[in-house]
Amino acid sequence: MPHVFVTVIGNAPTQEQKSALFSKISNLLVTVLGPARKLTLVSVRTEPAENWSVGGDEAEDAGLVGVEAVIRTVAGSSVENRARMIGETTTVLREVLGTPILPLFVVMEEIAPESWGYDGNTIAQIRADKNK
Repeated sequence: MPHVFVTVIGNAPTQEQKSALFSKISNLLVTVLGPARKLTLVSVRTEPAENWSVGGDEAEDAGLVGVEAVIRTVAGSSVENRARMIGETTTVLREVLGTPILPLFVVMEEIAPESWGYDGNTIAQIRADKNK
């Protein structure tokens, strides 16, 4: 049940760009990390440049200032798959949104199956129930 949070700093993406991000990042999640497509989540939000700083200096509002993507997933993917996911997500973000002024960040957060749940059960419980 991975969730990718994309934050665009500066100019908001168009609906066409958001749709492309939803589709392409979901495809990456399925291809690289292996969850069922119906369990993938992608969200895109926009933040004004004045809400960000670099080195303590306020970011200047000049188009696409920055992009950050946080990929939150259940722990267990290989080092190679994490590196692939970071690299290919970066490529998709640049292709769809362009190259921002600030460095483009992609972060993977892996959460233990005992610490992530939905519908009232942890992933560990859901997996254990499937194996019975």
